[in-house]
Amino acid sequence: MRCKAIFVYSIAALVPLIILTTACKSIYSESSNNTYQETPNTSALPSVFETHSFTLKPNDSTMPEDEVIPSYPEGIYDDWENLPYENMPLVDDNAYTFLKTVYGSVDYYGEFNKGDNENYNYYLGKYLELIANEVPFIEQSSGNEIYLSHYYGYFDDDRGFKDHLDSKEFYYFDFDDDGIPEMCIASECIFKYYADLDRCVLWEGFEGNFYYSITGSRKMTWDHGTASWILHEYYEMDMLGNLECSTFTYLHLRYDDTNDESIIYYMATIPRNEKAAVPDEVLKQAYIVRYEDGSVDYCYRLTESQYSEITRDYFAAREQAEVKIVDVSFSYDELFASFCACPLP
Repeated sequence: MRCKAIFVYSIAALVPLIILTTACKSIYSESSNNTYQETPNTSALPSVFETHSFTLKPNDSTMPEDEVIPSYPEGIYDDWENLPYENMPLVDDNAYTFLKTVYGSVDYYGEFNKGDNENYNYYLGKYLELIANEVPFIEQSSGNEIYLSHYYGYFDDDRGFKDHLDSKEFYYFDFDDDGIPEMCIASECIFKYYADLDRCVLWEGFEGNFYYSITGSRKMTWDHGTASWILHEYYEMDMLGNLECSTFTYLHLRYDDTNDESIIYYMATIPRNEKAAVPDEVLKQAYIVRYEDGSVDYCYRLTESQYSEITRDYFAAREQAEVKIVDVSFSYDELFASFCACPLP
């Protein structure tokens, strides 16, 4: 995995929850049967495993242990943090041209369509039941049914759970691009409602990290910076959450004691699941990182202008998404007050 310790919840400053009118269902009913099923209830959830496929595709950047690949100049590394940056040459023109071409083929620009207008409020009512803690959702990876309060770690603290939800921003739009709206709690959790199950399913699982940003239907970015690293990842998924493409670019900031100056290393990798054949002369210039899960990154050092060129669309699309997402962004009160005004048919 490229990113370390990313599944950590961000708890924003909590503010008191404004109680909605009695026309709305309460967030958390004391009489709710809030149980956590430790084992899948497969009799109740057959179509999770039979009708719907949630299995992630193998990563095309996985390399067999015995595969012989060109190494330049020092073999294979276990992490991008451990690359010998001070000794890395810049890519030549052929390698840069290849990287510019494959990065230019990535469509970073996303849309935020609202989905089924006729039944928009019907689906909203189903998500309200989930967030009101009246029904559990299905955890896709295990098939377990989990109540949202338990998922967020609130087992006996009703008030804390209410305040936690009130601190969140909700995105309600057609995230998987199938015509039906999904419910996103910040960029942590994406829930999809399945009518045949009459349950919401936690979609794929980019949950629990505040460095993620939703940039449109089936598109997300992960941006994080420290004193030494500025990281940018892009993910594009299919309708089931399987990774179709990802890019990884980053800056490494290092202080040179000898010359008393700061050095910035501009880095890019070949996009994951890239289908274009990589020329041997490009592979030979790669610093190769193989992770514990078997996935591989081919890393290249660029000039500042080259880095700016291949990341231009990434940053432009992210800025565009920040504007477009406003139309589908709601606080808890805003989202469900609109539901109260337009009750279920």
